[in-house]
Amino acid sequence: MVTTSGSFTSRVSRGRASFLPSEAQARVVPIGGHPTPRTTDMQIGDSDLEFVAQHVRPFLADTIEAEKQTWTDMGASWHGVLEAVEDFMDGGKWLRPRFCYWGFESVGGRSSPSDLVRACAALELLHAFALIHDDIMDQSDSRRGRPSLHRHFEGEHRDADWSGSAQQHGTSTALLAGDVAFAMACRLAAELPAGVRSLWSRLVSELMAGQYLDVAGAARQEHSAHLARTISRLKSGRYTVAGPLLLGAAVAGATPDPALEPFGELIGESFQLRDDLLGVFGDSKATGKPVGDDIRSGKPTVLLATAEWLMPAGDAQLLARLGQPDLTEGEITELTAAIDRCGARAQVESRIQANVRRALALLEPADLTAPVRNALAGLAVAAANREL
Repeated sequence: MVTTSGSFTSRVSRGRASFLPSEAQARVVPIGGHPTPRTTDMQIGDSDLEFVAQHVRPFLADTIEAEKQTWTDMGASWHGVLEAVEDFMDGGKWLRPRFCYWGFESVGGRSSPSDLVRACAALELLHAFALIHDDIMDQSDSRRGRPSLHRHFEGEHRDADWSGSAQQHGTSTALLAGDVAFAMACRLAAELPAGVRSLWSRLVSELMAGQYLDVAGAARQEHSAHLARTISRLKSGRYTVAGPLLLGAAVAGATPDPALEPFGELIGESFQLRDDLLGVFGDSKATGKPVGDDIRSGKPTVLLATAEWLMPAGDAQLLARLGQPDLTEGEITELTAAIDRCGARAQVESRIQANVRRALALLEPADLTAPVRNALAGLAVAAANREL
């Protein structure tokens, strides 16, 4: 944790911002009607969690309900993938909409609250798409403490004793669910002003490029630090923090403070580095995701790149087993211990905290109101130091 005595940085870092709305905050307005953002009573300046709970979540519910009606009108009476997407988005940290909200607030946004709701909803749908497809690519069994979507549909097929391969059905249906989420996200983004759409297009390209490098790097067993950092920046960092911040400012029709983008890049990288650590050293009961999948797949992460650089010859032979399909649980345990022992874990943790210090220092002289500065700092510390 950051401990600079007496400064704005140290005051913020003493606590962790809450990620999730309370049960009362998370209430969803009953579904119905055309999916138009309900902004008549919106008070920009409310907390990000209140904004998500009172405006973004109801709008997403309305959007999905409208899509169900469209399918029904076209003669498609089964809505399983839409219901699955809706259920999938019920969990999560809603980080991207929250950073988008504070990007809007950072420039004193007052205009186009409907566009802000659309942008935030599009970001959350894009994230759902990315996670659903990522779980298929990684063959992950769980997400957020529940079966991953392809495993859910596989189980549904098996329980109903339907025809064909349950595994193929699960993969195919989850792919479609991800496609549906992406289509709805892009449809919402298409309704945003031109300047916002160009940022959205860039953000989507970065996400796709990062995901491809992730898959290709695992296949090639390429663990260079340069590749790992590029993937970290594109696949997660940019579209988790910096992109949403810039998107929110663009929705308000204003140019953000120059500090916001580098702040977002630093915190976005820290978010992904924490994800790398949790993927190897985390508690699956807390994270809701399998631990050890990155080792099984040999993903090009900064953690593994650092381990390859630091690991002594006696342990280095273990790294040759990364990504091997016959990797045993015992070997994963050995590799995990070796990664810790060589200092890679500590070095990545040190980089996370250094990024946080630099990011918070950028906020101090920035042209931001105190509430925005404090909110961004608290959310940044929580994102970098999360345990799930």
